[in-house]
Amino acid sequence: MRRILFLSLLSLLMFSCASKRYAKKAVELERAGLYQEAANLYYLSVKANRKNIDALIGLKKNGEMVLADKLNTFKSAWETRQTKEAVYAYRDAKEYRDKLSAVGAELTIDSKYNTWYNSASTSYLSDKYTEALGALNRDDFNNALTIFSEILNIDSNYKDAKQKYIIAKYEPVYRAAIQNLNTGHFRKAYYGFIDVQRGAGEYKETSALLSQALEEATITILVIPFRTSSDGAIYNRNNFQTVVLNAIGNTQSPFYKVKDLSYINSSQGIFFADGTVDLRKVSLDGIDAVISGDIKRFKVRRGKLHKKEKPAYLKIKKLKKNSDGTTSEYYEYKKVVYTEVKKDNSVYFQVDYKMISTKTGDVLAADIITENMSDKVHYGLYYGEKGELVPGYWKYRKSKSDEDKVYDDYSSRNRFDRMFRSKRSIKSVDDMRRDALRNAANRIAQRVEMYNPEM
Repeated sequence: MRRILFLSLLSLLMFSCASKRYAKKAVELERAGLYQEAANLYYLSVKANRKNIDALIGLKKNGEMVLADKLNTFKSAWETRQTKEAVYAYRDAKEYRDKLSAVGAELTIDSKYNTWYNSASTSYLSDKYTEALGALNRDDFNNALTIFSEILNIDSNYKDAKQKYIIAKYEPVYRAAIQNLNTGHFRKAYYGFIDVQRGAGEYKETSALLSQALEEATITILVIPFRTSSDGAIYNRNNFQTVVLNAIGNTQSPFYKVKDLSYINSSQGIFFADGTVDLRKVSLDGIDAVISGDIKRFKVRRGKLHKKEKPAYLKIKKLKKNSDGTTSEYYEYKKVVYTEVKKDNSVYFQVDYKMISTKTGDVLAADIITENMSDKVHYGLYYGEKGELVPGYWKYRKSKSDEDKVYDDYSSRNRFDRMFRSKRSIKSVDDMRRDALRNAANRIAQRVEMYNPEM
């Protein structure tokens, strides 16, 4: 809380100092007759510290002179019938007044200037509107869009400029989408109609054409059970087909429908003797492509939990009394045992697949996918007396041996301690098997999603 209060006070002090610096410089500029530059610095001063009354007075005084210059520029343009220059000069003056008002320096504009502005803007917008309609009628959409944007920026409710703006912006997109639809570029057409619908709502026949484009662009895919060799269980084969169906069904692309054999009117008789699919027959059921493949290998290694007692030492602090009456510390190393635990699991999955067009027999996508997953644990357990456990080796627990070693250096202790802090849970084979199937299926789905028949 104190830190927050300190930072708040520091921030206020910094802004206060900045405000004073700006105001001091503004006074110098004001004395030199540079009221526009002075007004700019007074503005920065007030913005930094709204409580700087002297700066606020200076801003209002010099700001009034700057505003008067801007209004004179507007008046001159209005009197000489320069409608565009008049419109933008008045808007500049009004924006300046609003800017100063936002920091407390209230300035006013005589109502006569507003009357003159309304006259100038009416004339200017009428000319620009006529110009924009001409561009729109000539299908000069870019120019029409630019002009209608300017009109709406000046008057957001001018006549039907909003509707005309939409036409100028989305009519070329709509026409390009129809062109793509007529030339068989259904995906491009679909996205074009989507853009029109999002920006212009129900524009002409967009909804109906959007549905038509999507229907033409959609590919219906049949996923059949994957073949498997002797080391691939039937369960994994059938389960993988389901995972692939779900993965493709969950893609973001709207252009794919995925089916299994239950979709076919009669799945009997669609397979040749070698297990491949009769593409002609399944195409009669509205199938555009078939995904098939072989599970080449599915190897699971479910490791055993190995526990083994290992030698170590318990480091015990002792005190001894010296001959001079002082005490000093020393350490004894007591032989103990701890349990070393090891286990490892692994799954190896390899599958190849093809996506084949039922119309042409062409291979649309193919790959060999390998998923090699493993996990292991290696940690130590100790349930004996409390104390500092250090690594080492001893041959006999009850007696000494020349082979006994204590490794009480930093590096050895650090490695030893890490083993006792290591994770003790291992990913199950079933979890890894599911992950391997899902990862492989997702890679197939990604490849299918990347396929674009229009490229």
